[in-house]
Amino acid sequence: MVDSSMQINALIVDATDPERLAAFWSELLGRPVVGRMGPYVWLRRENGLGLGFQRTAEPKSRKNRMHFDI
Repeated sequence: MVDSSMQINALIVDATDPERLAAFWSELLGRPVVGRMGPYVWLRRENGLGLGFQRTAEPKSRKNRMHFDI
């Protein structure tokens, strides 16, 4: 049996330049950047879902396995 009380709290996207990626998605989605903590940049939470971008040292070398349907 599946516990239906679990929910996705936030989506985190790895990025070598989280500020730049957050600015792009902020403009596209109309969700302003509302926080920065450590390696994270956060957009305003909407409908209970957070969207954050985490700084990573390694550049992406393979196809993304996640995408946004907007």
